[in-house]
Amino acid sequence: MQPPIAGTRSIEQTARAGDLLYASSIGNYCPVYVFTYPRGKLVQTLDACSFGFGPAFGLCTDKDGNVFMAMGEGFSILEFAHGGSEPIAELQDGSTAPTGCSVDPKTGDLGVASETGEVAIFKNASGTPENYSLQGIVGFFFCTFDDRGNLFADGEHEDGSFALAELPKGAAALREITVPRTFGLAFALQWDGRHIVIGGTQSSKEFTLDRIHLSGSSAKVVGTTTIDAASNASEPFQFWISNGTVIQPENGNAEIGFWNYPKGGNQTKGIKIGYSLVGITVSASRYRRR
Repeated sequence: MQPPIAGTRSIEQTARAGDLLYASSIGNYCPVYVFTYPRGKLVQTLDACSFGFGPAFGLCTDKDGNVFMAMGEGFSILEFAHGGSEPIAELQDGSTAPTGCSVDPKTGDLGVASETGEVAIFKNASGTPENYSLQGIVGFFFCTFDDRGNLFADGEHEDGSFALAELPKGAAALREITVPRTFGLAFALQWDGRHIVIGGTQSSKEFTLDRIHLSGSSAKVVGTTTIDAASNASEPFQFWISNGTVIQPENGNAEIGFWNYPKGGNQTKGIKIGYSLVGITVSASRYRRR
């Protein structure tokens, strides 16, 4: 782990004072960058490789600000306390490549999507999970809970086409959701408070975030946010929506971008940091909420 920048408060003091933004990278020494949020000041850099698990991919947080990292090459999910420098727990979902995660804010259950085609649910983000798969979907990448405890995961079919699945709250099996939209290879999804949002379509210097409405096992696009990328080389992966802002790593441009949501348009702020950026999440300080 690299220490905080000289002249700043300790990471413990910073964590108590406010929210933190985490961004993972699969490049170099597997860094996970930690910034103040929304200011965007770097306060800590975690070396994911030093924990013996390889780089972190998708990130997520629970209501207490604990951060979960899907260790895609390490067969596990690591949990860190808000602002923590060492893992406080390690979970294993039985797959070989967990890549994305989400926490149900009401129950604390942890959902994990794996590239090998499984979705795992850890009750209270602990113990041994229940694993689910769906014939015809060979890999999952990201997942998100909605406000009713339903879990959604996106991935791909055997032919490489986009796939979306839902595990309804209390259900015993996944079901596939038909979405009349073509998505690119680099996609993620998140609940924005009203809709499931699917992102990653890239056209020239634009990314689109599509809001979908579900009716049974089908869905339709009811709104689109278009965000202007800073470079044609940008490649979107995970994004995070927080208090009217969408935050997304621009991998090829080595930058974390900020845009108004759902307005989109031009970037409002950018943090130049490093290549191979993948995951992003905001960890809320439980101390600040008191």
